[in-house]
Amino acid sequence: MALINFLAIDGNLVRDPEARYTSGGMCITSFSLAHNRKRGDKEEVYFFDVTVFGKTAEIVAEKTRKGASVMVHGFLRQERWEKEGKKGQRVKIVAEYVGFKEKEAAPASKETRAEDQDDIPF
Repeated sequence: MALINFLAIDGNLVRDPEARYTSGGMCITSFSLAHNRKRGDKEEVYFFDVTVFGKTAEIVAEKTRKGASVMVHGFLRQERWEKEGKKGQRVKIVAEYVGFKEKEAAPASKETRAEDQDDIPF
């Protein structure tokens, strides 16, 4: 049986995206996303860490800033580690698609898709 790991979420960037490059030249961009959700008369805010790779990562780093509205499609990835005898873990979103709202869109394109997922370095 195949399992499904897919999500779609929209929100606003909490901080400017941070881009870095692998030794092979692939761009990896990270950002945090705030998603607002109404529940009855209350509004809740959820925060998510997002990572995107390749050309999409370059475009996100160049074209977005804190406060930008984006739509993210991707999957969840759990990271685990041990440091100084203490174990830690977190769940991050790996974006395969990032869409920009009209006012934040790149002049030539409003959306972009990640390249072949075989290139993701993890």
